[in-house]
Amino acid sequence: MSKETERFQSRKTGRSQILVTSGAGFIAANLIRMLVQLGYQVTALDNLSTRRREYLKGLPIEFALGDILDLNLVAQVVPGHSAIAHLATIRSTNRYTG
Repeated sequence: MSKETERFQSRKTGRSQILVTSGAGFIAANLIRMLVQLGYQVTALDNLSTRRREYLKGLPIEFALGDILDLNLVAQVVPGHSAIAHLATIRSTNRYTG
C-alpha cells in the first residue's frame, strides 16, 4: 500500500472515507458508485434543491441533508473524512444575482 493510499485510510474502519458535496446530482452519483466499487466509504452531502436522492438508491453510503453554506452542518460532517470531492455549484446564476 502506498503512502498516498495509507493517508486516506480511516482509523475506525480501515476504509477510506470520502465526502462528496452535491452528492445527489447525476455526476456525483456516478462518482459515488465508482468510489463504492473501489472500496471507499462515502458520505453524500446535498440540500436536494435541484437534485434527486433516487440517484443514490441502493448505495451503501451515508447521506447528510443540508447546504454547504451551513457552516455548523459542514463542521459536523467533515471530520473523519480523508478527502472531499467538492461538486456543489450554483445551478443558475440568474437565480442568485441581485
